[in-house]
Amino acid sequence: MIWTLALLPAATGLMIWTLGSASRVALAVLGGAVMVGIAVLSALEPAPASFVWAPDFPLLLDLTDTARAVALTVSVIGLAVLIFAAFHEAQTGLARLMGLLLIFIGAMQLVVSAADFVSLLIGWEVMGACSWALIGHRWREAQAARSAGFAFVTTRLGDLGLFLAAFACYAGTGGLAFADLADLDGGLLAVAAFGVLIAAAAKAGQVPFTAWLFRAMDGPTSVSALLHSSTMVAAGAYLLIRLQPALVEAPGFSTGAVMIGLFSALAAGAAALVQTHAKKLLAGSSSAQLGLMIAAVGAGYPGVAAVHLIVHGAFKAPLFFAAGLAKEVRGGFDLESLRLGRVLPLVAVLAGVAALGLAGLPPAGGAWSKEKIVAALGHASTGYALAAMLAGALSAAYAARWWMLAFAPGEATRDRVSRAAVAALGLLASLSLAATALWIGPLRSPVLRWAGVDPVSGPLWELALSVTLVIAGLAVGVALARRPVAALQHDGLGAASFAFAGDAADRTARVAAWIDDRILDAPRRAVVAAADRLPRLIETVEAVLVDGSGERSRTGAVGWSTTAVRGLSSFGARAGEAAANLAAAASARLSGRGAQGASRLQTGMTHDYFILLAAVAFLGAALLIFGG
Repeated sequence: MIWTLALLPAATGLMIWTLGSASRVALAVLGGAVMVGIAVLSALEPAPASFVWAPDFPLLLDLTDTARAVALTVSVIGLAVLIFAAFHEAQTGLARLMGLLLIFIGAMQLVVSAADFVSLLIGWEVMGACSWALIGHRWREAQAARSAGFAFVTTRLGDLGLFLAAFACYAGTGGLAFADLADLDGGLLAVAAFGVLIAAAAKAGQVPFTAWLFRAMDGPTSVSALLHSSTMVAAGAYLLIRLQPALVEAPGFSTGAVMIGLFSALAAGAAALVQTHAKKLLAGSSSAQLGLMIAAVGAGYPGVAAVHLIVHGAFKAPLFFAAGLAKEVRGGFDLESLRLGRVLPLVAVLAGVAALGLAGLPPAGGAWSKEKIVAALGHASTGYALAAMLAGALSAAYAARWWMLAFAPGEATRDRVSRAAVAALGLLASLSLAATALWIGPLRSPVLRWAGVDPVSGPLWELALSVTLVIAGLAVGVALARRPVAALQHDGLGAASFAFAGDAADRTARVAAWIDDRILDAPRRAVVAAADRLPRLIETVEAVLVDGSGERSRTGAVGWSTTAVRGLSSFGARAGEAAANLAAAASARLSGRGAQGASRLQTGMTHDYFILLAAVAFLGAALLIFGG
C-alpha cells in the first residue's frame, strides 16, 4: 500500500495530462479525490515495502512517524493547491498543469517515504524535472522559460552532492539503504554528510543557491505555492531531518548546517524585507524559514525542524494564494499598487491569519515552532539563539510589510475572484489558525507524540527577548509599508549584495583587464622596445668599429647588413606585436564570455566562488571514494 502514496498521484497526473482538456470542476474533483485518498493512506501507517529491481539495489520504502506527518501535510496542502489551480489558473494548458502538479506531488511522496538512495534519487530527479516544466508552464513567455532553465540548472548543481553521498555509502558499505549510513566513518561519512547537506541546501534555496527561488516566481501562482510549502523547497529540509541521526557524527556537519541555515535566514530575510514583488518577498521568506529549520537540524533537533516544516507549509501556501488573487485583480505583483483591503476583505482576513504565522507572533502556531527552534539553538550556543531571534524579527518585519501593502485599504472596485480559490485559501488559513493549539499543553502532547517529535524548552529570558524582537520587527514592517522602498538591482541576497563593490561579472572583467595590460601585453612591449633599440646599436657599432668615424655607411656589406637587421627587427616587432595582441584578444574574449556566463548564472553574489569550492570538494570526494 505504501507504493500508492507515490504511484497514485503520478498515474493520475499522467492520465489527466493525456486528456488534453477537461472542465475545471472535473479536474478539481479528480485531483482532490486522489489527495484525499493518499491523505487517508498516510494516516493509516502503511507497512514498509521493498522492490528488488537489481540484486544490489532494492527500492525500499518506509514511513517513520515524522515521515508520516510530512506525507499527510503534503497531501492536505496538495488538495488545496489543486483546487486553487483548477479555478484560478488560465484555461489554456490547465490539464497539463494539473497533471504535472500531481506528478510533482507523487515525486515528493516518494522522497518522503524513501528508505534508500535509489528510491530517493528517483523521486528527487522526477521532482526536479517537474519543477522545470511547471515553472516554465507558460513556455511561450521567454522570461518564464529562461527562469525554468535557471532554476533547473542551479538545483542540479546541488544535486551532485546527493549522488556523491550515494557513492560514498556504497563504497563504504556495499549498500544504498539509509540504514547503511550507520556503518560509515571517517572520510566517507564526511563525504556523505556534506553531499547531503549541499543537495538539501540547493533544493531549499539556501545561500549560495538562493537566486533560483526568486526566478521561480515567474511560474504560475499555484506552482509557487506548492513548490515553497510542501514539495521542492521543503524536500531539502526534510532530507536533513530524515538523515540527521545517521550523519550527526560526521566532523563539521552540525556546525556547517547551523552556519548555512542561520546565514541564509538572515540574508534572505534582509532581501525579503525590501522586495517590492509580492511573490518574490514570499520567496525570500521561504529561504529564511527553511534556513531556521536547517539550523535546528544542525543543532541536533530534527523533530523541532519537522514541526516548523509542517506549520510553515500551512501558512505559506495561503499567502501565495492571496498574492495570486491580488494579481488577478490588479494585474501585477507590485506591492506598492495592491492595497486590496476594501476589494477583497475576506481574502485580507484569511491572509492576515497566515501572515501572523509567518511573523511568529504568539499565539500563532508559527510562533510556537519558531520559538522552539530558538530554544534548540540556545542549547548549542547562545550566539546561535540570538541570531535566530534576529531572523525572527526580520520575519515579523517582512510579514507585516507584505500584508500592509497587499491588503491595506485602497481604491474600492467591483472586481471578483473565484469562490473556490478563496475556499482553498480558507482551508489552509484555518489549519494555520488551528496550529495555535501547539501553545496548549494537553492538545500539543498527543500531536507531538504521533509525529514522533521530542519537545524542547529554553530559559524564559530567551522567549521574552524573542517575542520583544518580534514586536519590534512588526513595528519596523509597518513603518516600511508607509514609505516606498527602492527596488533592488539583484534578486537572491538582495540587500546583502550591497556590501560588495560591484557584482561578480564586473570584478571578473577588472581582473581580466589587469592581466591583459600587465601580463599579456608585456612580451609585445618588450619585443617592440628591443626592436627599436637594436638598429641604433648596430649603426653605432658600424660607425665606430667599421668605418672608424661617426658617419653612417649606406653602401657595401655593412650597409646591406644594417638594412637586413632593420628589416628583420621590424618584422620581429610586427610579428611579436601581432602574436601578443592575438593572445590578448583571445584572453579578453574568453574572459568576456566567462563573465557573461557568470552574469547569466549569478545575480551579483558569491555563487561563482562557491561553484569553485564545490568543484574542489567534488574532486576531493572522488579521491576519497575511488582512491582507495
